[in-house]
Amino acid sequence: MKNEKWDDQQLEELLSKAPKIQDHRSKEDVFARLKEAGAFEEEPVQLSKKKKRNPFMLFGLTAALTFITFGGVYYFSQNSSEEKSISMFDEESSNKQEQTLDTAENTAEIEEMAIRAIPEEDIRTSVYEEQLEEASAFHIGLAGNDAESVPVTIVIPKEKLVEDFGKEAPTQVEMYNKYASKLDEQAAGFNELHPVKGKIEEQGKTVTHTLPADHGYDVSSGAAAVYTGMLTDTFSKNYDKAIIQNQDGTPMTFKEAGAPSEPLDLKNASRYSYFLDEQENGVFLSPNFRQTFQTVTEALEYMKVEENDIYKTAILPGVDYKVTDGNVVKVTFTAPLDLETVDSQQAMHMIEAMLLTASGFNKQILFENIVQTEWRGFYFAEPLPKPVGPNELPVDLIQAK
Repeated sequence: MKNEKWDDQQLEELLSKAPKIQDHRSKEDVFARLKEAGAFEEEPVQLSKKKKRNPFMLFGLTAALTFITFGGVYYFSQNSSEEKSISMFDEESSNKQEQTLDTAENTAEIEEMAIRAIPEEDIRTSVYEEQLEEASAFHIGLAGNDAESVPVTIVIPKEKLVEDFGKEAPTQVEMYNKYASKLDEQAAGFNELHPVKGKIEEQGKTVTHTLPADHGYDVSSGAAAVYTGMLTDTFSKNYDKAIIQNQDGTPMTFKEAGAPSEPLDLKNASRYSYFLDEQENGVFLSPNFRQTFQTVTEALEYMKVEENDIYKTAILPGVDYKVTDGNVVKVTFTAPLDLETVDSQQAMHMIEAMLLTASGFNKQILFENIVQTEWRGFYFAEPLPKPVGPNELPVDLIQAK
């Protein structure tokens, strides 16, 4: 081939002699073929390194341009067909972008629906009747850091009860005598107290604790408070009274009291207000130094008061309410309470502290003026269930010994 120089005019003359190509395919077909060829792939196409221009390759370039023209994909000319091709490509690109946006919106909607379908984490700390369909609640009071007993509840599956007792529903005294010595109190963040010295027995609705002479539960007012609080926390859910006696059957005389002990009233001993009680392994809901009340209204109103540095109010800052007593207690917040705008665990502590307080009077609560109808397992259009017991601990704390 001769070494000829091809100028723009010659190239245009050559291209003008090329036959006019008419493409009768639909835009959808063209777009599908381009998509199949990878024209819209997100990954960029790798380009080869540029080579130094060679005049002897101009003719090959011209032939290549002619081939592209005949292919009908990139039609090169300066007439209106160029504008039409560009317009068609722009329209297809626009449609592609719209489809991408629609896909993104649909994907976002699907993801949002999937998130809504995921159940919220259960952050309740108390035990409820629904948890005891195939289990029983073991109640026990543990020795806290402030010379007081902290009530806790352990849900024990029926299969374990059958294995340990040969029956599905042992009594609280039976469970105490079996599990108290196996409970890892220190792992739960409490001081060692169990099993208590002496012998614990039951007769009907009465618990009897027979103590040895050197029991030591009356060495101080704090020790006595932990002991009597423990009896209440452990047995008040199932018994009416507790008798504390010497080995000869006479009433025990505590040094601090200076007189023979009277039977402990368990039936009415739990009419408390519940507060936040910070222990080594977290925050628990506990009665404020065992102060009791005559009415549920008094107990619920007292929850707003913070009289010491040990028991903190569970009521959220800035939240107020009024109490209406009845068969079902109504707690009406003075301003709409949006539970999604406050800390979830703090809100749960407040609600459960109120439920526990009312349960001491054997009553349920209907909350009013809460923005949400359903929240974290609670349905506020109806009275909420009474907790079976506070401060659930894992059954794994009962070690095999």
